Amino acid sequence: NEKVKFRMLFEYARSHGFDRIATGHYAIITSTNGRLSVSLARDRTKDQSYMLYRLPKEILENLLLPMGNIIKKEAKTSRK
Repeated sequence: NEKVKFRMLFEYARSHGFDRIATGHYAIITSTNGRLSVSLARDRTKDQSYMLYRLPKEILENLLLPMGNIIKKEAKTSRK
């Protein structure tokens, strides 16, 4: 994943003029003293930080993970 999918997505985004990439992964990117790391998602039952922690800094700097602070059931819409 980190060696193929994210690298290809990152290169595609760059070559098409995008500044950042976003995915629906449940994890949070944090910065401590300028060092980026991947932290546990708010919804621990859906956390995917274990598969993202190896991403290189170059990708982490340009990755958005909007689901990291959301509980999955909060993201679902009700059906009528």
